[in-house]
Amino acid sequence: MREAVATMELSSPEGKPVPVSVSIGGVIFDRPVGYSYLYQEADNRLYEAKARGRNRVVVRNTAPVAAEPDRVSA
Repeated sequence: MREAVATMELSSPEGKPVPVSVSIGGVIFDRPVGYSYLYQEADNRLYEAKARGRNRVVVRNTAPVAAEPDRVSA
């Protein structure tokens, strides 16, 4: 989506090109959460993306990362 917006060709009423960018914040949860909590977390990621500069995407993934199986040496 960010790349699609960046490629848009918009112009001012005077015909001058107007660059467009978008910052996006998102969250991936591994468990059910309330809408207000989901909204707040996504909003936090949006502000984090804006703080990093224009045209950014920041996503927080709360799903646990699969651990490597225990290694047993013989």
